[in-house]
Amino acid sequence: MYKILVTIDGSEHSSKTIQEAIRRAEPVDAAVTLLHVAETPSYTDYYKAFVPSGTVDGDELRKNVEALEQEYADNADNIVNKAAQAFKEKGLEVKKSWKEGRPADVICSEAEEGAFDLVVIGNKGTGAFGGFFMGSVANETINCIKNRVLVVK
Repeated sequence: MYKILVTIDGSEHSSKTIQEAIRRAEPVDAAVTLLHVAETPSYTDYYKAFVPSGTVDGDELRKNVEALEQEYADNADNIVNKAAQAFKEKGLEVKKSWKEGRPADVICSEAEEGAFDLVVIGNKGTGAFGGFFMGSVANETINCIKNRVLVVK
């Protein structure tokens, strides 16, 4: 069976990526895996966000970090569930996945481990410079994946 990995980030551009992946998957009844990578902040980022004064209450910080991590997980679930619905409406088999980490690294690893026939990725995403040139995640992914890659503009 033809296998397609579709990377999504919840951005407006992801809907174009999803539609192009559906267009490619339908004729061959491909098995589709959706992948969202949540790039979670470091503990230094957590500290800066929750303790601007420089003082810290360990229990309060732990609760805030746990709440933020749950928010990331809920957001990731929403992103993959919404995208999966578009594939299911077309009668396509879809597997949902989200991971934490550096997006390009996770995508490259998943593409290799899953032996996908095609990886579909958007050229812009949620990054700060998404509207100006090809996103760094797409650029890095193109250079590390040995599989076929479709970059959606």
